[in-house]
Amino acid sequence: MVVRHGGGEPAEAPPTGVPAGCVLPFVLVFIVLAVLAGAGLIGLGGGDDAASTTTTTAPAAEPVLEAPAEPAVPEPPEGSFTVSAGESTSLNLDELADAIERRLSAAGHAGAFVTVDGTLLQVDPGPGPLTVAAMQELLREPGRLEIRPVRRERRPEACADQPTAQGADDDARYPEYEFTGQRTGEIVACYQVAPGGITNTAVERAHATVIGPDQDGNRDDDWAVDLFVTTEGIETFNEMAAACKHREPPCDAGLAAIALDQVVFMAPRVADAEFTRFDIQISGDIDEATANSMVAALTTAPLPRGLEFSS
Repeated sequence: MVVRHGGGEPAEAPPTGVPAGCVLPFVLVFIVLAVLAGAGLIGLGGGDDAASTTTTTAPAAEPVLEAPAEPAVPEPPEGSFTVSAGESTSLNLDELADAIERRLSAAGHAGAFVTVDGTLLQVDPGPGPLTVAAMQELLREPGRLEIRPVRRERRPEACADQPTAQGADDDARYPEYEFTGQRTGEIVACYQVAPGGITNTAVERAHATVIGPDQDGNRDDDWAVDLFVTTEGIETFNEMAAACKHREPPCDAGLAAIALDQVVFMAPRVADAEFTRFDIQISGDIDEATANSMVAALTTAPLPRGLEFSS
């Protein structure tokens, strides 16, 4: 605007705005404050009682298409080992696992547990007296049960050597060890067994049972084992029983040796000359543990030959 004062040259009006040199710093301060506010570093508005809050939202999970993680494979128990049936691929592994457990239980090691793992069997030794090496040695044997007539009892030294494989038609010397059914401890008896008697195939089933007290004051050993044999097996069993009852050849000692893999569990005296297939009972100072081991021995299935072992 121009104001004239009388004549002469017009005079410029005094400046009414803010000098440019002062505007620029204010602009820069405003920009900085705006940036800080947008970043959530300062709070704006709300008066004296207003609180400044900052909310951070996590990004949504992105969908992923991938293979599931492999499940962790537990480490096998310490001391466990695997069993392979070798070339016997037609074997039922569940039945073989059960037979191995019974075989070990019959040897006095009842804590072992066997599971099927693909084409292998995993053996967890569990608690018991046998070492892994002793178990594997035991499982290499077929698990043949025999109840054979005893010709005579010999001194323990006569069975100092481990029994060798002999056919059912041969005389043999079978030891009985200090620990029932095991190949450990001292040999306490030696039996010369004769041909005859029965094997696994004649045993139908067996179970432990409590019997009446024998008046010795100890109820812990008043156990017995009831044995049931097949229709085909009872005739052969009674041939042995008659000879043993009358102490006639081939059972001159009157005893029937119950043996698993040529080791005698027990050699009871035969009290009767004839039995039915459902009324055979083994008794005489037997405690519960021995009765259960006897049942395991009587009902164990023969193992296949050629089992292979690895840690």
